[in-house]
Formats: sequence, structure tokens, C-alpha cells
Amino acid sequence: LIYCLLGWEGHVAQSVSCGFCIFNSVAIGAMHCLATYKAIQRIAIVDIDVHHGNGTEEIIKKINRPSNLFFASIHLFDENFYPGSGQSDGTEYNIVNIPIAPMWKLRQTCESGGFLTGRHAFKSQFSQRLLP
Repeated sequence: LIYCLLGWEGHVAQSVSCGFCIFNSVAIGAMHCLATYKAIQRIAIVDIDVHHGNGTEEIIKKINRPSNLFFASIHLFDENFYPGSGQSDGTEYNIVNIPIAPMWKLRQTCESGGFLTGRHAFKSQFSQRLLP
């Protein structure tokens, strides 16, 4: 088990630089591990950030090795909040997106069956969608 806690790891860098990210060091590190260390067969990238890891998701889709790579992004989601992606999963690529509605959204969103907000949303979605 390898755990790497990174700050500003380039998770929005796609096939081109995006936002403040030039290189996607998480995707680079994952591919380096798979290519270099034959004992490592599977890698899970769990991105917990206010923004969706759209760059990592794009790269994981292009690599297309769902038996070797798992990507999960837990992030705020709103159409008007950067980058405005990560609303749905990419199960064929072994990608799970866990969008959390920002606290500034009306609580009616929760009551109408939409996204949950706040720490309760984070805790329930993390335990229900990521841990199994």
C-alpha cells in the first residue's frame, strides 16, 4: 500500500495544461509505477478536492486500463463552479465521481432528491460509494 498526500498535484492538467496545472503528476506517477514496478498491478487514485479532477479523469480514460487503474473524485459540483465537470461516473473506465453540492446552494436541492451538501454528504457518499 502506497499513500501519497499531495497538494496541488495537477489534477486538472489534461492533455494540455489547464487552470493552474501544467503537469498531472498523479497520473504520471501512477503510470510510472505500473511501468516500473511489475509487482504493482492496481492503483487507486482518490482525489479529494474542492474542484473536480477533470484532467486525471481525462488521462485515465485515454489510458483505458480499468483493470489496473481506479479513479475517484470527491468534489463540489455546480454548473457555474470551475471546472463544471464530474457530475457522472465513467464506470467503463473504473471512474467514480462523487459530486457534493456547495453549501451556498439552497437546501431544497437535498429535499428534492438532488445532491447532498456539507460534511454529512461527504461522509455518506464516501462510505456508500467509495469504500465498498
